[in-house]
Formats: sequence, structure tokens, C-alpha cells
Amino acid sequence: MLILAVWIVQYIHQSTCESISTSSTNLRTYERYESHPCIPVEGRTALVIGQDYDSISNYTQQVKDNSAPFGLMSYTALKNNYGELSGTTYPIDYGSGVEWSEGLSIRYPQSSIQLGLWVVGQCATIANGTYDAIIDRLASYIKQSRSDYFLRIGYEFDSALNNYPVVDYVNAYQRIVSRFRSLGVRNIKFVWHAAGFGPRDSLEYQDWFPGQSFVDLCGVSLFQQPYGDMTHPDRFALFCSLRGIPIMIAESTPYGGIVEEDATNDAGVIGDTWSIWFSVVLAYIDRHEVRMWSYINCDWNSQDMWRKNHAPGEQWGDTRIEVHPALYSRWVGEVLRKERFVTRYPSTEMKFVDTCMPVDSHHKDRNRSDDELPRNALSEYLSRVWTFLSYSVSYILLVSFIVLAVAVLYYQICIVPANDYVIIP
Repeated sequence: MLILAVWIVQYIHQSTCESISTSSTNLRTYERYESHPCIPVEGRTALVIGQDYDSISNYTQQVKDNSAPFGLMSYTALKNNYGELSGTTYPIDYGSGVEWSEGLSIRYPQSSIQLGLWVVGQCATIANGTYDAIIDRLASYIKQSRSDYFLRIGYEFDSALNNYPVVDYVNAYQRIVSRFRSLGVRNIKFVWHAAGFGPRDSLEYQDWFPGQSFVDLCGVSLFQQPYGDMTHPDRFALFCSLRGIPIMIAESTPYGGIVEEDATNDAGVIGDTWSIWFSVVLAYIDRHEVRMWSYINCDWNSQDMWRKNHAPGEQWGDTRIEVHPALYSRWVGEVLRKERFVTRYPSTEMKFVDTCMPVDSHHKDRNRSDDELPRNALSEYLSRVWTFLSYSVSYILLVSFIVLAVAVLYYQICIVPANDYVIIP
């Protein structure tokens, strides 16, 4: 009988867990519609760390003040020599460290994912619909993820290295965004990302611009520019601000590595890196109300792709903050503990309201499914009631069975033997 009681309780508990799981999914959808993903309000800047799994792991283990950053960087491609959507559901190393967005999502469930989508040489193919099935798979993967995503489509669109054809790039970008929206993916923001060195071949930013309705954030890369010329990053930030689009630093690292005092780094740059690079980036953040700062924290020279010289005597160097004590101290004091910087992804409704931009009416109308909010709110309420009742009933049943079992045992041990005695007068 006791075994039967335990079995019934286990069954009810399993049903309750399934109810809780469904409830969590509905609640997550409701939150995403209202607030996700979080783009910080004016005056706040989210901190994102990259750009490979192991480098991120090393950073979060060593930098205790930032053990679960607001966001984490990763990369994928619709199709390349490694297959389709490599680095999402399975890890891949292109020679630049392990890329694995699912691994990051599992290890850092409270962090968002800033995902670079490589589309070099594929814009026309994407635009004509050939890759629609792969795009849909990526959309489904992100939609089902526990994490919120910031997707950089065809990052560094204006660089000569990527050489994106203007018309094909715009059409490909728009097609990817449109397919995500048609599939109802709401835990995502789309990033239009410039290289920050000025458009190739005397073209203009406008030539690659997909349109305001397709861009949630503008991104820019900062590598060598802070050492001398910030003209192009400033121009790009102005282009976006005039169109009401928030700016983010999508990739950044002090090219040549970190050095302290007046030493020379691996790119031949002389001077204390905090003074000649970090302080310039911080000024750029203040000047343009940058909403997200993505910092690449790694030993570039230890990775095959970056170990080779990019110019005579120039290498990327070691940009790990945690291995440079003096700079680490300033990072903690002037970034991690400053009110401006959002170091963790908001986890409560109050924190979202205080930290994140509200969803504007255009985005609400674009993303909303008919009657979804009332249905999800009702499901959440009913599931909470069911959870309470099922737990209550299960424990009442358990106690009842225990009491009954004790009573039966008492009867068999104490009462029945007593009746077997024969009283002789």
C-alpha cells in the first residue's frame, strides 16, 4: 500500500512538473513580448564579452564582478565548409577559438547572446530564396532558445575584406529579418554592423542601409581607431542617431594587445593601453550614448587564425583584462562598478522597467500574434492554481495513505493477536 501511495505521488508530481514547464514557457513568451530583448535606456550601457567559448569562460571565472555578463559573443554561418549553422547546436573551431552559442546559453542561462552571422559570398543566394530553409532553421533554433539574441547580419557590411554587393546585401538582410518575423521570433534584435573604417570604394552608409524598420541597433567595430582617428565611428554613430536607431559597439579590442605604462604592444603601438585606448572608447560611449559595448577578451596570439602577422611586425596580441593587474583594477573600478554599465541581464520586471527601452508601438504591432497576451496570461494563472492544488492533493494523499498503513499495521499486530486469546473461566 505504501508503494502504491508513493507511485501516485510521483505521478502527480510529474504532471505538476510538466505544468510548471508549460507555465514557464508561456511566461517567457509574455516577458519577451513586453521587454525582451533588452536594449538599455539612454545613460546605460550593457557589457558583452567575447568572442569564443574558452576565452569567455576564462574571463567569467577570473573576473568575479562579472561572472555572468549581460551578453556573450558567438559566430555562425548559414552555410560554410563546416556545414550549416555551425557553432550553434554543436561546437566548432575555425582557428579562432570554439564557437558554440548553445553551450553559452546552457552555461550562462541568464545572459543574452550576441551572434555574428557570416554571409560573405552568399548575399545573392540568400536574396533569391535558396537559403530560406536554413534561415527558417536558425529562426526556429533562436525562437526555442532560453536566451535572447542580438543578430549581426553580414557584420562589417562596408569593409573591403567582405566586399558585400550593395543591392544584394540589402535584399539579403531584409529577407532574413522578414523570415524571422514571419515565424514569430520575438527574442531577437537585428543589428546593422559597420566596420568603422569608412565605407569601401567611396560608397556611403546609405547605400547598404536596409531601412529603419529592419534595424534595431547599429553596430560599429573599434580596433585601431581609438589610437588615432575616430572620424568614421563618429560619422556612423551620427548617421544612426539621425534615424533614431541606438548605437552599439559590436566588436572591440585594443589592437596589438594590452601593455601598461609606456611599453610597446605587438602592433607597435606605444603607451599605456588604458590611457590611449580604453579611455577613448569610454569617451565614445558617453559622446554617442552607446547602449552596448562588446569587448573581445582573449589571447589572440594563441589562436591559429590570428597568430600570423597581419602586417610586418603587427599582431593582435593579448587583450585579456584579467592577466593585467593594473588595468584589471581600473576595469573593475571604472566599468564594472560604475552606474552606467549594465553588467548582468535584467532578471526581474522591475529591473527591465528601470534598465531597458520600452517596446515601441511599431514593434508591438509587427510582432504580436492575435490574442497571445490574454491567452498566455490566463495559462500562467491557471497553471499556478493547478500547481498549488496538485501539490496540496499529493501531500494530503500521501499523509492519508501513511495514516491508513499505520492503522492497518496496528490492527494486524495488536488487535488481531489479542482476539486469538481464549479466556478460560
